[in-house]
Amino acid sequence: MKKRSRGGTQQQTAENTPLIGMLWLRNPLDWHPIDRLILLASLVMLATVVFSIALAGTIALAPQYLALPVAWTLLGLYGLHIILLASYIWLAWKRRRRENDWPAFENIVIAGFVINIMLSSYLTGTYFTHGLLFFFVGVNIASALTWVTKILVAYWTVLVTLITFATIDFSGAFKHAPLLSRSVYQPDGSPVIGWLFIEVTVAAIHYSVLYLCMLVIRRWAERENLYREMSNVDGLTRLINRRCFIERAKNELARAKRLSSNTPKSLAA
Repeated sequence: MKKRSRGGTQQQTAENTPLIGMLWLRNPLDWHPIDRLILLASLVMLATVVFSIALAGTIALAPQYLALPVAWTLLGLYGLHIILLASYIWLAWKRRRRENDWPAFENIVIAGFVINIMLSSYLTGTYFTHGLLFFFVGVNIASALTWVTKILVAYWTVLVTLITFATIDFSGAFKHAPLLSRSVYQPDGSPVIGWLFIEVTVAAIHYSVLYLCMLVIRRWAERENLYREMSNVDGLTRLINRRCFIERAKNELARAKRLSSNTPKSLAA
């Protein structure tokens, strides 16, 4: 009896801790919703940490390229965002033992991601390039890890924000790329070394997140094939069921009508 009890306890613990024991063995779609939110928040926090390091390095090594008051303010906002996400991740890790979901945490992660990306891209003048690309990658991974309805709200929010940013730049009321005090491109069009390093870092983040997106898409395809098979094939006999037969008959009759008007008559005979 004791062995069974221990085995049952171990099995239950393994099922409830996918982030520890099965991080590289299981697809995120198989996790509980709160575990998926922890993963999503960790990815968002990682991106913010990388942005903070890049900005702090630029302040230390090449301050002549930055408007320092704006740079320090943005760095402080990055720090607050990291602290907020880390606190919520810690709280979610505690709550996951008794709850499967946490909608408030989900709202914080999505809103923080949108604000972070849009603000950073506006201050650097890259909201139509880096900002939109980051949002596109974020939507791809978040659509599988959170509620799609909230992603749609974020989509329309970003659209309105982009239109607002473009209107501000066309009006000339404010300085373009307020974070930068001079151009990050040389007269021949090539980027300076620091900006090139930031470009490579951003590309590396995109590439790593895209791998997770591919895992999610693969699982979507597997589930879609499984559901299609379950709806058309009997699980016991492995023969097609009545629904599948009727669907195939309709398709064949429709194809016959397209090929020849006489074919349906011969089939009916």
